[in-house]
Amino acid sequence: MPAEEFNKVQNECDGTLPSTATLAIADLINQGPKTLDIRGITFGKTGYCDRYKNDQWRKNAPNRARTTKHNPDKQIEFFKLLLKKHNFILIDEELKNVLDFVS
Repeated sequence: MPAEEFNKVQNECDGTLPSTATLAIADLINQGPKTLDIRGITFGKTGYCDRYKNDQWRKNAPNRARTTKHNPDKQIEFFKLLLKKHNFILIDEELKNVLDFVS
């Protein structure tokens, strides 16, 4: 993703660091898909699977301070704007529950 596109997404997330998933979704939208089916993303609101926490989370402990600039609530608000703007985005029930919970 070009720096100017990254900066736009970061600005839409109120200056906080967008997650890889948020950036990937924004990048995919820029490619002009007919449909975009998003599954398995909860913005961390339902926790992490045990295997991820046990393996990946601990493995990345030295980098954790760097990633605390993520703000899932800001990313959710940005994602809600994307949903309103692009009627080709489809989401799974788990994400619908997360979006309803934080409405």
